[in-house]
Amino acid sequence: MTDHEYNESEKPALDTLSKLGWDVYDIKDQSKKRPDYRESYKEFLLIDELKSSIKRLNPWIKDNNIDKAVRHLRQLADKTLDANQKFHKVLVDYHYTVLQDLGSGKKNQTVKFIDWKNPTNNRFFAFNQYKIQGKDTINPDITLFVNGLPLAIIECKSPYVFDPEAQALEQLMRYQNLRGGEEGIEEFFTYIQMVVGMWGDGAIYGTYKTPKEYYIVWKDPYPAKKDQVAKEIGKINKQDITLYSLFKPERFLDIIKHYILFEHADNRKIKIIARYQQYRATEKAIKRIKDREQQPTQGGVVWHTQGSGKSLTMLFLAMKLRTILENPTLLLITDRVTLDNQISDTFSQCGYTVKQAQGADDIKEKMSKARGQTVTSLMQKFPTEEGELFPVLNESKDIYIFADEAHRTQEKKLGNNLRTAFPNAFYIGFTGTPIEKKDRNTRKTFGNYIDTYTIDQSIEDGATLPIFYQGRLADMHLEGEDLDELFDRIFADKTEEEKKKIKQKYATEREIARAPKRIKKICLDIIKHFEEHVAPPFKAMIVTGSKLAAARYKKTLDELNGPSNAMIVSEGHNDDPLVKKYFDETDNKKIKKEFKDPNSNPKIVVVCGMLITGYDVPVAQVMYLDDSLKEHNLLQAIARVNRPYEDKTHGLIIDYNGISDNLDEALSMFSSSDVENVMMKIEDEKKRLASAHRDTTSYFDNLDKIEECVQNLEEEKKRKRFHKSYRNFAKIMDIAHPNPIVNPYKKDFYTLGKIYYRSKNLFRDESMNLRGAGKKVRKLIEDYVTSSGIKVLNEEPVSILDRESYEEHLKKVDKKEKRIEMEQAIKREISVQIDKDPVFYQSLHERLEEIIKKYREKRLSEKNLLSKYKNIMSAMRARGEEAQEKGLESTEQLPFYDILEENLLKKEEWVVAEKEIYPSISSATKKILKIIDEEKKPNWVIKSSVQRDIRKKIKLYLTKHYDLSYKQIVKITKQIMSLARVHFG
Repeated sequence: MTDHEYNESEKPALDTLSKLGWDVYDIKDQSKKRPDYRESYKEFLLIDELKSSIKRLNPWIKDNNIDKAVRHLRQLADKTLDANQKFHKVLVDYHYTVLQDLGSGKKNQTVKFIDWKNPTNNRFFAFNQYKIQGKDTINPDITLFVNGLPLAIIECKSPYVFDPEAQALEQLMRYQNLRGGEEGIEEFFTYIQMVVGMWGDGAIYGTYKTPKEYYIVWKDPYPAKKDQVAKEIGKINKQDITLYSLFKPERFLDIIKHYILFEHADNRKIKIIARYQQYRATEKAIKRIKDREQQPTQGGVVWHTQGSGKSLTMLFLAMKLRTILENPTLLLITDRVTLDNQISDTFSQCGYTVKQAQGADDIKEKMSKARGQTVTSLMQKFPTEEGELFPVLNESKDIYIFADEAHRTQEKKLGNNLRTAFPNAFYIGFTGTPIEKKDRNTRKTFGNYIDTYTIDQSIEDGATLPIFYQGRLADMHLEGEDLDELFDRIFADKTEEEKKKIKQKYATEREIARAPKRIKKICLDIIKHFEEHVAPPFKAMIVTGSKLAAARYKKTLDELNGPSNAMIVSEGHNDDPLVKKYFDETDNKKIKKEFKDPNSNPKIVVVCGMLITGYDVPVAQVMYLDDSLKEHNLLQAIARVNRPYEDKTHGLIIDYNGISDNLDEALSMFSSSDVENVMMKIEDEKKRLASAHRDTTSYFDNLDKIEECVQNLEEEKKRKRFHKSYRNFAKIMDIAHPNPIVNPYKKDFYTLGKIYYRSKNLFRDESMNLRGAGKKVRKLIEDYVTSSGIKVLNEEPVSILDRESYEEHLKKVDKKEKRIEMEQAIKREISVQIDKDPVFYQSLHERLEEIIKKYREKRLSEKNLLSKYKNIMSAMRARGEEAQEKGLESTEQLPFYDILEENLLKKEEWVVAEKEIYPSISSATKKILKIIDEEKKPNWVIKSSVQRDIRKKIKLYLTKHYDLSYKQIVKITKQIMSLARVHFG
C-alpha cells in the first residue's frame, strides 16, 4: 500500500526544508544516521546540541553555568500557557542570567540561546517521526529545532484523503490535549512557537493552544514573489509557500521575535501569531519608514478590512520599530474613548508601558519632550478656538503617529492641528473603510496605500466570514408606507385630537421607530427568529437608534419571555426613567464579558451607540438592526458579526430599519470592486443553491431509490466527491435557511441526508463528516435522518477478528449489502494491522484487490465472492494457530517469520535445502528476535549507536547461516528493523 502521506507531503516538506537551509534527518533515509542527542523519549530538548550552542553563542560561559542554563529550560516545562510565555521571554528578551566573573567580579551575565541578529550563527535541525513520551506518546511528523530547542511541529497528511485539513487539525489538537480529554503532552509545547498542518495542496498554521477554527493560511511569501520561491526551491505549491514563508531560517526567527504576542482577553491568556497580511503590512511600513527621505509624503495608509486585526498590526509594527530604531516615540490616535482604552489595553497586555493622555493640556505635556514613549490620545484632545492656531509641540522626526480608524476626524480642523503639533512626524493611517470623496480622502491625507487587504481576500482566507442581509420590513407590513401611514397604524386607538397633539410633539421617524407597539411587533419577530433559527452557542445583538428604544426593547423582550438579554447604553443625566431602571441594574463590564462566553447569559444584548466598533464577539452571529446608521458607522457595525467561530458559516443582518439605501450610499465612498461583497442578500444565494443542488443530485438517477443510490457510492473516489458536494450544499442551506428560497430543495436535501448517513455507516467511512456545514443545519439533517430509522453516528465497528460477534452482526445486515459490509470490514482490518504485520496484510490487500477486480469484470459470482471474503477473514483469525504450527511462541513473531520466509524461500532449491543445511525459518526468527531483545535498551529507537549494533549482529547471523548476497542481507535487515520499531519502539 502506497504511503501517500510520506510521499506526497512529509518527504517533499523535508526536501524543501533542506533547500531552505535546515539540516534534515529523515528516519527512512538510512544513509544519514540521526545523532544521539537524547537519552530518553521523555527528553524534549536535544541536550548535547543545546549545550554546544550555548557555548558557541556565549564563549565566556563556564560548563557549570551551561548546565544551570539547561536545567532552567527543562524546569520551565509545564502544562500552561504561562510556561510557554516564560520560555518565549527567555528566548526573545534574553531573560535569563547566570552569576559569573568575567574579570571584574561576579555579576549576572545574560545568556543567549539564539542569535537573533545573525541567523546564520544558529543551527537548524529538522527531524521526522520524533517520538515524545509523557502521559501519552506523540509522534509529530516533523519537529524543527533551533540550537537544540524544539520550536515548531508540522503534521503532514495525504492530499488524497478526504478533508486532510480536518485530519491534521484533529491530530494537532490531540497532541496539545485540546479535545477535552487526557491525552497528548502539553509540557512539550512549553517550547513550541508554531504548529502547522499541511497536505501538499494546502497548509494551515497556528501556535500553542490556538483553537482549530483560528488556524489560518499563509498565502503571500512577501517580500519574495512566487516565481522567486519556485526558482529557489525548484517547485511550488501551497505547502511550499507556507514552508518558505514560515520556515526560511531568517524569517522563522523574525516571526518568533517580532510577530508573536501574548494577550489577556476575558480573564484568560491567549497566544497570537501574525497573519500573512499583518506581517506584510508591517514589513512594507518598515520599508517605507527606512526610505522616508525618498518619499513625497511622510506616511501612508494600511487598509485592512474590518475584523482582520488592524490593532494587532499596529502592535506588530510598534514592536518591529523598537528593534530597527534607537528610541522612537509612538503616538496612537483614535477618536473614541472605547477605542483608546482598547488600544491602550492591547499594548499594555503585550508588555508595553503605555501612557494615556487625559486631556488637551496633558497631551501637550506628554508629547512636548517625548522620547521613546508610547502615548495614546483622542483626536479631540487637539482642539482650538475659532482663529486660534495649535502650537508646535515637537519637531522631532523620531515621532511615529498611528491613527486608528483613519477615515474619521483626520481631514479637517483636528487633523490639521495634529499635523501642526508634529510637523516632522511619520503618519500611518489604519482603516477598514478608507474614504475617497472630494472633501474627504484618506489616501490624500496620509499618503498612498502601504498595504491593502480586502473583504473578499479576508473571506477567502477565513479571517472573516461573509455577512448576509435580510430585510424584514415587508414581513412587518411596514415597507412602502409613508410617515403618516405609519403614524395612523401605530396610534390607531387614539382620537383625532389626541393624534394631532401626539403628531405635533412626537411625530418624527425616531419617535415612531421607538413606539411601544412597533417594538412589540419586532420583538415577537426577533424571538421567533432567534429561537427557531439561531443555534446555540450563537448569540445576537439588537442595535437601536435611541436609549429609550433600547430600554423598551429590553422591557418588551422580558415581558414576552424572550431569550436572556441585557441592555448596554451610555449613562446620561437626563435619561428617561425606563433607561435609568435598566441601566441601574446593569454592570456593563460584566455583560460584555459574559456576552462573549458561549456558555453564559445573556444570549442577546440590546445596544445604542455601544459595542458597534472595536468589540469582537465571535459567538455573535446575528444583528437585528433598527437604527438608521450611515457611512462608516454602518460598515463597522455590521462587521460585529463577521468573526469566525466553530460551526459558524456566516454573519446575518436582519434589517428592521431599511438600511439598504444607506448601505449603497456608504459603499459609494469607496472603490466599488473592493467593497462590493461587504454584505450580500440571502436571496442572492439562490443561484448558488440551485448549482449545489444540481451538483449533489447528479450522482444518482433516482433519489427515491435510496438503497440503489447508496450502492452507487461504493467506489471510494466517487463517494468522496459526493461527500464534498453534499457538505457544500449543506453549508449554503445553513446560510439561506429559513428563507423561502430553500423550500424547493428541502425534500431532496433530506433524502440526500439519508443517502449520506447510510453510505457513511455501510462503507465504514470515518472521513465522512459535515464539518463547516453549520450546527443548525447539521442538527436538522440528523434529526430528520434519525427519525427515519438511520443511525447518524457510527458505533465502534465490530472487528472481524471477533468471529462470534461479527457473525452475529452479519446476520442483521441486509442481503443486498452483505458483500459491501464484508469488503469494507476486511479493508478496515487491513488498514489497522498492516504496519504491525506488513507482509501478511499486504498479501491480503493484493488478494482482496484481485478478487474485487474479478467480480467487477464478472469473472466471479457474488456467491463465490462472499466465499472468498470468508476465506480471507478465516486467514486473519487463524494467525494465532499459524504461529503454533510454525513453531513460534506468539502471534507477534509471525510478521518477522514472514519477512524471513519471503526473502529466504524465493527459489525452489532453498525449500529442499532448508532441512539439510540451513536453520529453519522459525529458528532464525527466534534467534533474530533474541538479538533484538538482548541489544535494545530503553529508547533504543532514537539511539543510532544501539540500532547500528543490532543491525550488525543481524547481518552477521544471516551471513553465517545463509548463502545470501550483501544486498539481500541489507534488504532483510532493513525490513526487520522497520518492523521492530513498530513492535518494540
